[in-house]
Amino acid sequence: LGCDSIISIYLTVNHAASSTDNQTSCNSFTWIDGNTYNSNNNSATWLLNTSQGCDSLVTLNLTIISIDTSVTNNPPSLMSNAVLNTSYQWIYCDSVEIEGATFQSFTPTENGNYAVVITQDGCVDTSGCYMINTLGINELYQSQKKLVKIVDTMGRETELKPNILLFLLYSDGTIEKVMKLE
Repeated sequence: LGCDSIISIYLTVNHAASSTDNQTSCNSFTWIDGNTYNSNNNSATWLLNTSQGCDSLVTLNLTIISIDTSVTNNPPSLMSNAVLNTSYQWIYCDSVEIEGATFQSFTPTENGNYAVVITQDGCVDTSGCYMINTLGINELYQSQKKLVKIVDTMGRETELKPNILLFLLYSDGTIEKVMKLE
């Protein structure tokens, strides 16, 4: 009708969202994208919609805990090579636990097949089986044990230092816990 009019628009602009999905897993992890990851990953992304219909980008930050299940076999002793944040349970290979065998090294008292169950950062894995069949053959083990290395409580190789708890690792697989006080 030839009159001026004013139109007001009330507009809400919703913004895209982004986030990081921090995950820690044992050996592998299946994420929201359906993929299974076997190693650390901080580059996988997945696009979702927010409740307001906007884009939401999620980035995976994955840490895979991989346990070192290797064992040093120095008959008649066995020593697990896993060292950090670790507990041990030596077993007969038929999965029967050996009572009191909960140290990094193990010297069996009889011939047989042995393995170690390793628990590290909430993950559990088992070594392969190692046959010990040399017990009773003393002439093979006449040599003196030798100091192989000294490690601190974090498993780092070091020198003998006063007032610090250290572990002395010997060639026969034994470990001695020492603290030289000064």
